[in-house]
Amino acid sequence: MFICSVTLTKEKIALLLAICLMIILLSGVCISFFTSERYDTHSERRGFLEQYGWKTADKPCFKETVTLPKTVEELSADYETLQNRQGFSIVPYLGKTLKKYTYTVTNYPNSPASVYANVLLYRGNIVACEIVCPDFKNGFIEPVIRENVPAGQDVILKEHNHKRGTTL
Repeated sequence: MFICSVTLTKEKIALLLAICLMIILLSGVCISFFTSERYDTHSERRGFLEQYGWKTADKPCFKETVTLPKTVEELSADYETLQNRQGFSIVPYLGKTLKKYTYTVTNYPNSPASVYANVLLYRGNIVACEIVCPDFKNGFIEPVIRENVPAGQDVILKEHNHKRGTTL
């Protein structure tokens, strides 16, 4: 018969807890790294838009870097609501710099003016997206992913004077 005894001190308990925490954190990082879809190429981003019925030009008409505001108070509540309805939240990315790709939408029904699809990425992952028409009279912003949004629940552009190359 083999008997083993261990004397636990505060230092050993702290070390054991630190090792357990590291294992949990590293496994979570590895899982999210290998399971999250990345959209590094134009064809992957276009494929994302096409799966929701949007046809776009082959290449983006704009590619820019945008920096999100640092606080929730600086963020448009309408914009966060729009993203939430699609299953996204912009809040975890406050203060971060994102890549924004804008594609011309070629199949928007009864389009009063040019319509675009914006896809915002953080480290290759889509964190926000929307369909926009920046026309002064008939402008709108609506979700790319329509299945989670009841009809008539589009967010109309009111005071969203988005300037290219600045914060949202």
